[in-house]
Parts: sequence; structure tokens; C-alpha cells
Amino acid sequence: MKIIDILNTNKTTISFELFPPKPNEPLDDAKTIVRDVSALNPSFISVTYGAGGSTSKTTVEIANEVQKANLPALAHLTCVGADKQTISATLDELKSHNITTSLH
Repeated sequence: MKIIDILNTNKTTISFELFPPKPNEPLDDAKTIVRDVSALNPSFISVTYGAGGSTSKTTVEIANEVQKANLPALAHLTCVGADKQTISATLDELKSHNITTSLH
């Protein structure tokens, strides 16, 4: 289910936001957090992108872990300082993991 569909229901929604680890730090803790938080049955989990896109690669990987936990993933994309090619590549990578993207 898309997040917009979840938010348009009359049900109370609960979500969590996860910050990726700093560059060059392992993802193991983030993956454990996704597993632990998914047991609480949130409506979705959002994953930040990091200042200036500094954690863009891990944002996609963690969002993919959220999807593997059978939860919708919301990936924040910060486009400041990024060129169109980088943004397009990130969107393509999200789509390759079945993470729905939309631009507003």
C-alpha cells in the first residue's frame, strides 16, 4: 500500500523515522533497528537522506530493509547541491527496490 493511501484512511497512523549511520560506519545497527521497530507494526518507516545527501547510498539500502520487513518505506531526498543525474540515479535505485517514488 502506498503511504498516501495509508494517510488517507480514517485510521490512526504511527510511523518512525530512522537516520542512517554516518558515512563509513556499518549498517548493522540500522538493520537491527528496522527489524525491532517493524515488530511494533508501524504504518511506515521513513529514512532520512543526510545533510547534503551525505548518506544517500545508505538511505536507499535502509529503505530497502524496511521494504523487506513488509512495511512501506519513505525515503527523504535532499536535492540541495545534487545534480539531476544524481537525483535520477537515486530515484532509479529506489524504484529497483520497489520503493514508490513521486515528485512534488
